[in-house]
Amino acid sequence: MAWVVMLAELVAGVALILGIATRWVAAVMILDLLGAIVFVHIHNGFFFNDPKGGWEYPLVWAIALGVQALLGSGALAFDNRAKMA
Repeated sequence: MAWVVMLAELVAGVALILGIATRWVAAVMILDLLGAIVFVHIHNGFFFNDPKGGWEYPLVWAIALGVQALLGSGALAFDNRAKMA
């Protein structure tokens, strides 16, 4: 399952950088990070410097993705370039 998650996170990261389906990708990746918190990091403590990593770091990224999902893509994103042409 780790390979599937790594591939999904890689593709999602590229999509977010390029601005392709930003809101949808961010929303799906929130679910990915919440799954990482619940199934992997929750028993390791709160702080990221705890052994095996804590759950605060994925939580911060989930919150940042929530903000990105609400804001949408920027002016130079591929989604907006198609509208400008």
